[in-house]
Amino acid sequence: MTEATASRTTVLVTDEAECRYWCREFGVRPKELKRAVRAVGTNPDDVERYLGPGKMGPNDASHWRATSGL
Repeated sequence: MTEATASRTTVLVTDEAECRYWCREFGVRPKELKRAVRAVGTNPDDVERYLGPGKMGPNDASHWRATSGL
């Protein structure tokens, strides 16, 4: 899967492109992202809440979903 086709509704850490995308979105390292997914699952909103404030990149995932109609 390329970053252009990465899912925006599920945080997948098993695919390298997906992991890179979400790490950039949340402003975290892969280890932090994987820990969050293990703790709360693959829903981006749940991962965002788990990571807490200040862990979002310039393309805030909830903003993207809110404006994309998902």
